[in-house]
Order: sequence, then structure tokens, then C-alpha cells
Amino acid sequence: LRTAIKSIKKNKTDYTYEIIVIDSSDNKFKLACDKYFYRPEFNLSQARNWGIRYSNGNYIAFTDDDCIVSDNWVENIVKTFKKGKAACVTGRTVSSKKYYNEEFEKNLSFDRGDKIKIFKKKIFFNPWKVGGGCNMSFRKDIFKKVGQFDEKMGMGSEINGTEDVDMLYRILKKGHYIHYNPCLLYTSPSPRDRTRSRMPSSA
Repeated sequence: LRTAIKSIKKNKTDYTYEIIVIDSSDNKFKLACDKYFYRPEFNLSQARNWGIRYSNGNYIAFTDDDCIVSDNWVENIVKTFKKGKAACVTGRTVSSKKYYNEEFEKNLSFDRGDKIKIFKKKIFFNPWKVGGGCNMSFRKDIFKKVGQFDEKMGMGSEINGTEDVDMLYRILKKGHYIHYNPCLLYTSPSPRDRTRSRMPSSA
């Protein structure tokens, strides 16, 4: 978790941003972030919604406690929003060499490739191909239009996942579009390796 925060703080950008940690792990931490909430009773969707509630920025970016973001992560996210009308921006997520697992990459990879993509509503569309929860950002006002994360979903809930895909699906279904920008973010290979702390960063 501290490594993830350090990687965000290393970002080179003129944009002002804040780091919010909603910690639902078993132990409370002292962390160098702007806002820290220790809520061990929260599932992942509740943690995400809490971060939305207490964020001050126009854009909210989510990542996980086992992720290391690239030095231009914040800059690329904000610029992507500013140059278009995307409701959501997703990014590339690549397993680091230390944790690379060929079987995982073959069947469950988070990597969506190195090409820019624009996703729009179609009669048939697969939100699983749009992005994942460890590297997704939103215009804050989109949550007034499509609602917040479904708290029956997400790690720690009765469904125990898919809250990110559900949100992406709802955004596309309402006619908004999602921009995939392959700004890099390195993560461990398996969701099972993660603790339950989640970090939104708002700009």
C-alpha cells in the first residue's frame, strides 16, 4: 500500500490532485495521503462510494493497493478527459516481471493492449473488454447520471466481484462513451493476492 501511494506521489504533473485511502484491511496504517478512512466493515463497492463522497476533484481515478502507477498516470488521465467527452477513462494494466504468470496472462489478463480505443454503446457489447477496477477513472458528475457502485457487488460482498464491470456497462448503456488510454500501471497477477484497501485519487 505504501509503495502504491509513493508511485502516485511521484507523478509529474501540474494538475492538483488528492490521494484518498479507504482501508478495509485487518490492520490500521499510518500513511502519507491526503485523506485516510479506516473502514474494515466495508466491501469494495462501499469503499469506492465512500471515496466518491469525500473527493473534491472533477475526476476520480481508482487504483488498488498492490498497484504501481506510471509517472504520467495522473497527467494522461486528466488530459484524456479534457480533450474529449468521455465519461470514463480506463488504462492498461500489465503484470510486473516479478509476478508474471503465463497461465494467468493467457486466461485472466488485465492487459487490454497498447492501442487507444473508444467504446460506445452497441446492440451487443462486452464490458469485460473495456477495462478493470484497478485502473479506471470517472468524471465525478457521471455518478449522478448512472448511480454509484452497486454495494451488493465487489470484493467482500455477497457477489464478491464485478462491481467495476457493472459500472462500465451502465455507463455505456446510458449512451456515454469510455476512452481506453494505454497509460501503464503495473500490478500483481491475481486479485487473490490483494488486501482490501482501495485508493481513489481525485484531480
